[in-house]
Amino acid sequence: MFFGAAFAAATETPEMDRPVAITGNKVKIWARYDLFTEGMDLLNYRSRFHSSTVLKQFDQWKFGINHAPFATGAWRAVLFGSQQKLSRTLQPTQINSHYRGFSLAWQQTLLKARRTRTVLEFGIGRQRSPNTFFDRYNTSPNVEIIAAPGRHLVNISAWSKEWRLALRQGWQASPAWLFHGDLNYRQLRIESHMDSYDPLVRASLRSPQNEPWQEQHIGFNIDGEWHFSSAWQVSMGWQHIQIRRKNYRQISGNLDYNTQDIINTHLYYHINRRLTAYWRAQANTRFLLGDAPLAYNSRTSARFHAPFGFLSFGLTFSL
Repeated sequence: MFFGAAFAAATETPEMDRPVAITGNKVKIWARYDLFTEGMDLLNYRSRFHSSTVLKQFDQWKFGINHAPFATGAWRAVLFGSQQKLSRTLQPTQINSHYRGFSLAWQQTLLKARRTRTVLEFGIGRQRSPNTFFDRYNTSPNVEIIAAPGRHLVNISAWSKEWRLALRQGWQASPAWLFHGDLNYRQLRIESHMDSYDPLVRASLRSPQNEPWQEQHIGFNIDGEWHFSSAWQVSMGWQHIQIRRKNYRQISGNLDYNTQDIINTHLYYHINRRLTAYWRAQANTRFLLGDAPLAYNSRTSARFHAPFGFLSFGLTFSL
């Protein structure tokens, strides 16, 4: 076991999708639900910029399995989905967009000692936003265009795929304190489409490029946890991301953003040796930059300049 026999099962590190080494031969199943609403906008995201489009609600679910079948090898799999509800003063007045995705990763232990463990993780991932259609669109406050019978006026879709590599280190400072850190790299290919058969609508959309572009995300994670009782523990993490884009065309007048910092805090309650409930808070400096790569493009970049946060609840279960 990673942190020695002195650590009871009730105080093992909750892994989920955190940047930690996966240990033990148990199959660990976890689920989480993230939520943002107008009443939960503690960072004043909605009031920090002027736009005809306002975020009303963001929610996301994640379901994952972690398992270490070998002493030096482990894997994790994650399925996730998200929905955003937006409102506009002009048509379309309501927009419901969503995406789905998955990630798979393998961890290989490079170094293992009594208080430390170093692992190399390689993973792949996909995100896809199915087609979203609009049948009414205001090109200006006084001009509204309606779709021809049997046709959709505006069609929006996006996808991303990636591979990533992370070098992770864990350290047990004391029976109650554990620290984790990593250096990570992601290589992504992203494609986003927003188009209309109507030339007037197409001209007013200021659509992003139709051709895919590439992104490189380079970053690090620092994470610490405190086991302050047999039933309760808390953790806090900081993630920093630097982004470089290739074959990406900026829309004139729109700023692009290339850095993201994420702070998250977890509070865990071990109901028994198998089941743990946890509560989570996350704060981002730039909306969902890096979290949802397919949502960022040259047209939507203005939504990513402000801080954003949400709350979560989850469960973990060990078989």
